[in-house]
Amino acid sequence: MEVKKIPFREVGHGYYTIWDGGWVLSDSDQEANNQNKSFKFENEDIIDVRYMPLKERVVFEKRGALWSRKFEMKIARPAPGETYHLCAFLSKVKDNIHIQRLL
Repeated sequence: MEVKKIPFREVGHGYYTIWDGGWVLSDSDQEANNQNKSFKFENEDIIDVRYMPLKERVVFEKRGALWSRKFEMKIARPAPGETYHLCAFLSKVKDNIHIQRLL
């Protein structure tokens, strides 16, 4: 999997993301966009992301041993010929990420 570092100001439109403080950015769900509606997370937490194109949803879930926190948002279908790309925004210098594609 190719990894690119892109400054946030260059991302443009078509993104669906949650930030570590619980904030949400969504290109097509205006009820969620720029709102503190998600869950908080920090370095070393594991966040599962499920893309459900038929339901036009993306689900972010943080799991612990005896609990889980879930946030679901609406997405728009990509235009013909376009694809979605998974990305993560790291807000602290020593944060790290591991992206694993599951089929």
